Amino acid sequence: MGFPSWTTVAETGISYNITGLTPSTQYEAQIRSECSGGSNSAYSSLVNFLTLSDTVAPIISLNGDTSIDLFVGNTYNELGAIATDNIDGDLTPNIVIGGDVVDTNTLGTYIVTYNVSDAAGNPAVEVTRTVNITEFQYCDSFGDTQFQTGVTRVIFGTIDNADGSPKDVGYEDFTNISTNVAQGSTVDLSVQVDTDGNYTVHVFVWIDWNQDGDFDDSGEAYDLGQIQESAQNQGNTPLPILPILIPINAQLGSTRMRVSARYNTNPTPCFTNFDGEVEDYTVIVEEPGPDTEAPVITLNGNSVINIGLGTTYNELGATATDNEDGDLTSSIVIGGDTVDPNVLGTYVVTYNVSDAAGNPAVEVTRTVNVILATYCDSNGNNTDDEYINRVQLNTLDNNNSSVGTTSTGYSDFTSNPALITNLFAGNQYTITITPEWTSTVYDEGYAVWIDYNLSLIHI
Repeated sequence: MGFPSWTTVAETGISYNITGLTPSTQYEAQIRSECSGGSNSAYSSLVNFLTLSDTVAPIISLNGDTSIDLFVGNTYNELGAIATDNIDGDLTPNIVIGGDVVDTNTLGTYIVTYNVSDAAGNPAVEVTRTVNITEFQYCDSFGDTQFQTGVTRVIFGTIDNADGSPKDVGYEDFTNISTNVAQGSTVDLSVQVDTDGNYTVHVFVWIDWNQDGDFDDSGEAYDLGQIQESAQNQGNTPLPILPILIPINAQLGSTRMRVSARYNTNPTPCFTNFDGEVEDYTVIVEEPGPDTEAPVITLNGNSVINIGLGTTYNELGATATDNEDGDLTSSIVIGGDTVDPNVLGTYVVTYNVSDAAGNPAVEVTRTVNVILATYCDSNGNNTDDEYINRVQLNTLDNNNSSVGTTSTGYSDFTSNPALITNLFAGNQYTITITPEWTSTVYDEGYAVWIDYNLSLIHI
């Protein structure tokens, strides 16, 4: 009231709700009608009114529960709260979170406070959340000491703990030994055991991924199989390595890994007083870090290939795998030398690939040698009594009846262009050998070799 400027609001209805007014303030208002033809009525008489004082406090509502229970080593995620006010609307960004600083590595009860005030200075009723940090209470599990059946070595991440025979207890608390693992990564798990002789031992491992104090949830049990001890590995028999995929939703922070070896049957996570041994370790789950691991390229075929001059070079390619991106075979770039099978020489073919994070694989190469074919010598000692008179294969027909009087046991027809034929892959052909005897007919044996590695279509 009394200000020289007015705020004009267009309204097509018969009423209008005025918002944004200042409490305890005098205002005046006028109205007029506006016709569709463009003419307007005169303004009405002034209407004066006084806004009321803002005495209503904001209201705070917690996100999540008012009380949260966590185990030592868990991660506390602040869920926050929301705040609304009858005049100022949403005051959530103005909430002040205070009280105790939650330390999940220290047992205790922590009170987190939430406070806010509106523009008129009205404070909301303080809201609190209680966070209880308690110690894990895992079930007991232990073997006996009557036999030497037990765990002798555990390897997982940076854990490499050898606790060999003789076994003096049925349970070992190695929770002071830990390894860090990243969500979504794969870590190899290896366990070695003492079977106490030629007996069968079964091994299981459990990891409490959701950190709820038990090993009962899906995906927390790992069967490493069973094994019998050999004379070479007496007291230290390794089971096959098992790759463990860390769940992408595994709870961040410290958790428990339990290793159990039991004679003749599968162990369970809470079984006690059995022929075997139990060991507990700590696994610390972290968020995935940047991808720094390069892909791995594997050649198809040999790394060195020899082909004959004038033959065909068939590119065998390679495969590529990456820990994050999986199969990258289709992204391999083949480079280096272009193999010309019509030119003698040594050619180096290169294979390269990078993953989505830009990590390049170690370059892999294949050496291709284009060479003149050199075969071992082979010949008979004479052809006075018997010899090969005729060879027929597809279009090749070599009748060499004069060999019986002129040859020393070997004839080279490879330079005769009339004695070349084409053989096509997948087709079947008949080869006919016709012998000749100068006098007495003897039993003869015949064999034919074709070097398909160097020549796929010519002999």
